Amino acid sequence: MGGGLFGIAGLLAGYGLGLLLVLAVVLLALIWPTWLAVLVVMVAVLAAAGVAALVGRAQLRRVTPPVPEEAAAGVAADIDAVKTAIHEGRTS
Repeated sequence: MGGGLFGIAGLLAGYGLGLLLVLAVVLLALIWPTWLAVLVVMVAVLAAAGVAALVGRAQLRRVTPPVPEEAAAGVAADIDAVKTAIHEGRTS
């Protein structure tokens, strides 16, 4: 239930951001032609998206993939057990 409500909150926040962008266009349209207001807001949004993408890419490049040591050790133990069983002639 809490996860669903958190998802709804994110969705509503997205709609709120969209309405804020519409407000920016409407306010700029009072000064400039509507097409120019839309163009300016679009360029600003795309520039912000580009900056976020570049920062995110830089963050991802610094992260090393996690190594599941316990799982790797378990697999190695299983392989050793199978090799031992085959070596001793046991198949089951």
